[in-house]
This record gives sequence, C-alpha cells and structure tokens, in this order.
Amino acid sequence: MMKILKLLTATILLSAFSHSAFADEQADAQMITNSTFCAMYSTRLTQTSDSGLQVKGVNLNARFNGPVFNRVLQVMNKTYGRTWLESNARNGSMTAMQLSQSELLYNPEYARQCDAFADKVEKEWRGK
Repeated sequence: MMKILKLLTATILLSAFSHSAFADEQADAQMITNSTFCAMYSTRLTQTSDSGLQVKGVNLNARFNGPVFNRVLQVMNKTYGRTWLESNARNGSMTAMQLSQSELLYNPEYARQCDAFADKVEKEWRGK
C-alpha cells in the first residue's frame, strides 16, 4: 500500500507541476494514469458500505468524469492516439483495482490526493 501511495504522490506532483499541454509524453501519460486511477478509485469508493465515503466518492467521480477531464482525454487521444490512451488508462485502472477494501475504507489520503490532483488539472485545463 505504501509503495502505491508513494508512486501516486510522485506522479501526481510530477504531472501537476510539470505538465503543460503537449509538454512531454511521459508527463501526459502520468496524467492519464492518475486521472484513471482517481476515477476508478472513486467508483470503487461508491461501492463500499460506508455512506460517508459514498458521498465523497460520488463527488470525486463527478469531477473525474466532468468536462475538463473529458477535454484532456480528447486532446490526448488526438495527440497520441487511442492505443496510447487506453494503455495508460489501463495502468491507472489496474492500480486502483489492486487497492484492498481496507485501503478504500481507512485511507482517506487517496481521496485527498485525488482532490488535489483534480484541482490542479482543472485549473490548468479549464480554458483549453
């Protein structure tokens, strides 16, 4: 769990601070991976039995399926192609699916990091 958390933290910070549109492929790939991780994480969160987490999960899920993130996906698909996009999205999805139920229930750090990541992406991409 700690390894996943450190990886997520590192990639969130890297992609949030170093990315500008078309900056470089690695930063873009990490942004797609992190976006997918957070979307999948929040989807799994809404499936838990804890009602407080369900509310948080719904809020996160709406952000990661909102217009700004849809625009990011459109730009990345046009820039790199569908295979690239699906491959990097799969990486984020697989990482999120490996989280145990206890990590979902008792580690609010994922939600905090995903919120911070969404804030940075939305701020940067809102006008694009």
